Amino acid sequence: MGLPVAGYSGATVPIVRDHVEYVFHTGQMSRLLASMAMDVVPALRTVVAARRLVRSCASPLAAGCRHNHGAVTGPIADLSVLLKSLTPVLHDGIVAFCAVDGRHGEVALDAIATFRESEGMTVVLDEGIAVARGLTPLFRAAWITLTVHSDLNAVGLTAAVSTALAKAGISCNVIAAVHHDHLFVPVDRAEDAMHALRALSDPERTVV
Repeated sequence: MGLPVAGYSGATVPIVRDHVEYVFHTGQMSRLLASMAMDVVPALRTVVAARRLVRSCASPLAAGCRHNHGAVTGPIADLSVLLKSLTPVLHDGIVAFCAVDGRHGEVALDAIATFRESEGMTVVLDEGIAVARGLTPLFRAAWITLTVHSDLNAVGLTAAVSTALAKAGISCNVIAAVHHDHLFVPVDRAEDAMHALRALSDPERTVV
C-alpha cells in the first residue's frame, strides 16, 4: 500500500500512532505506512495532513533561493554571486542568547539554535520565551537572514559581511545553517545593519 506524497520528498512529518510519535521524511511514507498496516482511509488522511503541513511550513525565505525565473538552484559558492544575491530579511521581534544548564534542557525545544560548549549549552530563542522560562538574556539581538542559498564551503562571505558591518560599527554574531547564513546584531542597530548589507549587495545603488 504505497502512498508517497508527490513533490514533498524532503519534508519531515510527525505521525502519532498508539501514543508513539514517529518523525520521518515524506519520501519514506510508502514504506512506513505499509509497515504500520494502516487502513486506506487513515492513510489518505495522513497524506492530506502531510501535504498541509508542508505547505504551512513554506517560508518567504525560499524566495532567496530562486533564480532563473523561479527555478530553485543549488547552493552558491561564488562570492561575487553571493554578494549580489544576499537579499537580507529582518525578522520580527527580539532574539535572546542565553546560557542554560541541565535544569532547563527542555528549552532547546523552543530554540532557534543551540550550541553545546564545555561550560554548558547556549540557546538562541525568542526573548519572550526566554523571559517566560526564567532565563537571563545575555545578548539581545535582531535576527537577519541572508536568503541567498550559500554553500557551506563558500569562501569569503562571512568575512565580507562582517567587514561591512564592522565599518558601520555594528557587532555581529553569525550562524551558518545548511541553506542560509543568519546574522544576529544588536537590536538598536538592526536598520543600520540592513542598510550596510544592502549597500554591500549593490554598491552602485543609493541605499535609503
